[in-house]
Amino acid sequence: MTKAAIFVCGLGVLLCSMPVSAEQPVFGEMPRWAGGWGVQAQHEARRNGDEDSQWLHVDGVYTWERWIRVTAKVPFRLDDNPGLGTPTLALPLKRYFNLDGRSGSWTIAPQWFVPIATSSANARMEQMKLSVGYETEAYRTHIATSAGILRRTDGLWEGHLHVGTGINLHSKTSSGHIKLKARLRLRSDGGYSARIGPTVYWRFSDRWHGQLAYKHSVLSDGYLPRYSLRSGLAIVF
Repeated sequence: MTKAAIFVCGLGVLLCSMPVSAEQPVFGEMPRWAGGWGVQAQHEARRNGDEDSQWLHVDGVYTWERWIRVTAKVPFRLDDNPGLGTPTLALPLKRYFNLDGRSGSWTIAPQWFVPIATSSANARMEQMKLSVGYETEAYRTHIATSAGILRRTDGLWEGHLHVGTGINLHSKTSSGHIKLKARLRLRSDGGYSARIGPTVYWRFSDRWHGQLAYKHSVLSDGYLPRYSLRSGLAIVF
């Protein structure tokens, strides 16, 4: 069996077994009401192989209706090769549900990676992506899965699988969660990578939100090992 055939079979298993959507602003949580909008800013310290870099991610979201929203993610590189990275536009469409003791949603999200990075060192390989996802939470537990397929600028295809699970935390005036998140990438030429790490999110108020996330490579073949630490704040209206 060829590498491309193995990739297609493996991707089919992922898409059938785990629905998906990579995190969208604001921190995958807000806003969930018509006319709501928000902005988040995150600093990222990243290592790809032996190269260290610093990034600022400025992301925004607007919710037309509870089930339809548009998001934009704009990265800026801050270190020795400063400039604009590859922005991402997405149109997440959601279907919410409420069951006895838990709630959740299904998501489908087409995404476009805008090719306007200021240098090849800042540019991403992705062109377009389609992802689907599922998440559900009870008072104490939270589970989310997502999977997607994307086309790259070099003609290859990638499959992505995201899985996150954790516990919800509550105080008298605020709430949040602690999750363990993992991401697997499969490429049509046989390359693959996997990263894992914890995420801590907190809703300080209905308006202010914060998040700290760390991920490190555990598998890598055809990709540079990546380690990243992101910290950020968001405001919602």
